[in-house]
Amino acid sequence: MIPISKRGYDLTIMATLGTINQIWRYPFKSMCGEYIDSCPITPMGVAGDRVWAVRDAQTGKLGSGKRLPALMMCSSKYLEEPSPDTITHAAITFPDGSTTQTDHDDVHDRLSEYLGKAVTIESSIGEHFDGSILSMQTDASIESLQEMLPESEIIHARFRHNLLIQTPIGVHDFPELDWVGKDIAVGDVQLTVHKPIRRCTMVSAPQPNLTEDQQILRTIIDNLNRCLGVYAITGMSGTLRVGDVIRAD
Repeated sequence: MIPISKRGYDLTIMATLGTINQIWRYPFKSMCGEYIDSCPITPMGVAGDRVWAVRDAQTGKLGSGKRLPALMMCSSKYLEEPSPDTITHAAITFPDGSTTQTDHDDVHDRLSEYLGKAVTIESSIGEHFDGSILSMQTDASIESLQEMLPESEIIHARFRHNLLIQTPIGVHDFPELDWVGKDIAVGDVQLTVHKPIRRCTMVSAPQPNLTEDQQILRTIIDNLNRCLGVYAITGMSGTLRVGDVIRAD
């Protein structure tokens, strides 16, 4: 029988692991990001991903959802499409619906007032990642965690991955954890899945339309050795697209 994915993609390639169902890019580290249909990728990551960040003006430490959880209630969106070599400006939306932009003179003051401490913004390609350049998670793992936590709201937004992978029918549990240490092909791009993602308090923190839920991290720690989803790297440049088949290489 030819396997068909839940979204209707024809999975006729041997050793098919799934298809890209969603692609997410995060212009600003630790803020909510934006859905895109395709994106260039290089050894420095998805073009435009985590390019902007805040830095604590007093300590000099990079701002993150762990240190500054209020960042997770903001969202960011590019004003112009970035490329692998260029940094473009982004709009920031605060929880009350007000906005600013990275090219506005008051952006530092607005963010400092919102966060309750002095911060500055900075931009850099490939230097604001926590673990690796590309994160991915399967729908099977999200569904399996939901089964473990029926009273919780388990959706992709909690985990802030770049790629949501639609797995073939019949795939259950947390299949991407078995990809660690292996090479995979995503469309025309070769990737190496090199480590699982160790989860932190961010997965339980409040986000737009999501309430705080400490059971999520506790369950991941107790049942999955704190890991959910995987990181990948690549030595090449190419383009990732929604609908691309993912297969064992």
